[in-house]
Amino acid sequence: MNQPPLVLKNVTVRYEPGEPPVIADVSLEVATGERVALVGLNGAGKTTLLMAVVGLLPHEGEIEICGVAVAKRNFAQVREQVGFLFNVPEDQLLFPKVLDDVAFALRRRGLPAGEARAKASAVLDSLGIGHLAALSLHHLSHGQKQRVALAGALVAEPPLLLLDEPSVGLDPPGKDTRLPHDELEVAEALRRWEGSPTT
Repeated sequence: MNQPPLVLKNVTVRYEPGEPPVIADVSLEVATGERVALVGLNGAGKTTLLMAVVGLLPHEGEIEICGVAVAKRNFAQVREQVGFLFNVPEDQLLFPKVLDDVAFALRRRGLPAGEARAKASAVLDSLGIGHLAALSLHHLSHGQKQRVALAGALVAEPPLLLLDEPSVGLDPPGKDTRLPHDELEVAEALRRWEGSPTT
């Protein structure tokens, strides 16, 4: 029986021990193929909860990703199961060229360079940004960087995909008609992705 991609049981997050909780007693389960949106005002704790899910913030309670507990001893295993899109794409873009950056997740898993680059190119094409592959990240707009970061999160086909405000800073209509420019088109790009991971 397949484990749910994400399970939270009575999760509480504090920035410092003894401080009041930022997130208190959250429980939820996300099923395979299910899409869940966290909605709230700025500062409500959405990003904090996602950071705890991927082990970047300590938590009380239980968090499991594909049946594996989020804990220090399991971080490498857990992070292999998650594609995570930060709300600031520069926080996760590491290489000078777009194609190399997207291929990195596959190279880290041991895929040969040529195969990794071919798969990365296919993912960029599927998101409508294949024409950016040879460009330097320094020459991209914020919205383009966001899509490149999304491609990097998708390329290894993780069972769980977490998107932190994925439409922030996307290019307005008319700036580049080859690119999706609003939340609906980003969602459609994800739907087109074969075997789209849970979000």
